[in-house]
Amino acid sequence: MAKKISRKELLKKDDAFIAAAGQSVQWAQHNRSKIIAASVAGVVLVLGTWGVFEYLQMRDHHASEAFQEAMQVMETEVIAEADRAEDAQGPLFDTEKEKWAAALTAFKKVQEVGGSSGVGALARFYIGSLEAKLENKDVALEIFGALAESLSVSDELYFLAKERQAYLFEDLGKSDQALAAFAALARDKNHFYADYAGLHQARLLQKQGEAEKARNVLERLQKDFPESSLKDDIEVRLKKLTKADADVGQAQAAEAKSN
Repeated sequence: MAKKISRKELLKKDDAFIAAAGQSVQWAQHNRSKIIAASVAGVVLVLGTWGVFEYLQMRDHHASEAFQEAMQVMETEVIAEADRAEDAQGPLFDTEKEKWAAALTAFKKVQEVGGSSGVGALARFYIGSLEAKLENKDVALEIFGALAESLSVSDELYFLAKERQAYLFEDLGKSDQALAAFAALARDKNHFYADYAGLHQARLLQKQGEAEKARNVLERLQKDFPESSLKDDIEVRLKKLTKADADVGQAQAAEAKSN
């Protein structure tokens, strides 16, 4: 089984998204002669297409630069003005909230430049995360929902968007929507981190008092992901459910006996 990329590692793989955004440009460069040789009648169309490719290449370049600048803001250490060195340079922030607000502005610039490219999509993810940090949770929900709808379900960023959406639903007390979001991720065992989503699906089902449904999900996870890095967590939760059932059974037996 191929080694899965952790969510933390995925967010560090910005270059992968940037590279994907430029694949069409690379294809055109490698096949320039084929395109030109296709037909003389298509010269105008070819030149028009190359204009699009040049635009995309330039856009991706500017978006990548803007993305790196936004990440620098995101990673800036927060230091109170009284504690800063006299020669301190670069963006300086007194509080995390100030830094998040500045990073939000920076990532919105990335989105404007990047558009629908991979860099633009990743920027939208960070925008949603920062809106949530700034307590604009309804706005963040809309961003993550729209982002997920724009991506293939096989895209790792789709998982991250749906995961954040699920957590926000739960945080806002919308447990049914949170459960639906995790269930969507866990539905196909080939989805990125379907075992992780399934474990949270079982957690929410148990929280809602649906012990039998939770057990079914956990047993399916054991069957579908025997080598999962979460197998110990799955087993522990199953044991707790079994113990809870046993305790209920004993209590019911004792009550029946007393009657």
